[in-house]
Amino acid sequence: YEEGDEFPILYSNVYNNYQKYEKRNEGVLCAYRLKREGSEFSTKLVQVIEIGFVEDTSLWKSAPGTFDIRPYGNFTMDKATGELYAFVMRDATNTTRYFAFDMPKASDGELDQALGVKKVVLTPADIKYSFDCEYHKGIQGACCHGGKIYSVEGGCCGHTSTAALRIIDPRKKEQEKYISFVDHSIREEPEGIDFYGEDCYYVAGHGDMYLLEF
Repeated sequence: YEEGDEFPILYSNVYNNYQKYEKRNEGVLCAYRLKREGSEFSTKLVQVIEIGFVEDTSLWKSAPGTFDIRPYGNFTMDKATGELYAFVMRDATNTTRYFAFDMPKASDGELDQALGVKKVVLTPADIKYSFDCEYHKGIQGACCHGGKIYSVEGGCCGHTSTAALRIIDPRKKEQEKYISFVDHSIREEPEGIDFYGEDCYYVAGHGDMYLLEF
């Protein structure tokens, strides 16, 4: 966030944290500055990025109001290209729609008086490209690596949504691979996925971690 900071900006998706509120904050991504003092860590909200067309049923939602079970969307960034990807489950069409944007700078946006930080509202004019893909049953964590989006989904054992991983190629605008974790005897609810170098780490359940090989 500033020169000399130890850590990069931490981006965190609001997702369904406000699902029981009148204002559900659908399609909202928060940016935090992470600092360390001794053994203590702290975060401070420094920016909000918001999808400005969540009520547009030709783009984001597949039907008006609260028809879609998960209209909150998810986000991930390709650090190599500087592109921000947002994607959302669309129940009426049984698809997941992906949008690509230029990643806003941390200094971009207009001051939001209620939040006390700058807010960037992404409009249809900001969409670089979009495409529909197979329906993701319960979006969880996601990351970008090697130009591909790795998106995990599903619930725990017995849930109607099977724990799984989808690898999406945004340039080809298609799903490259679907991997069921249950087929590999991993039945915990998916949480997160990311790469450290070329090693892929997958987190499920209450913190169980796996090293994945493709």
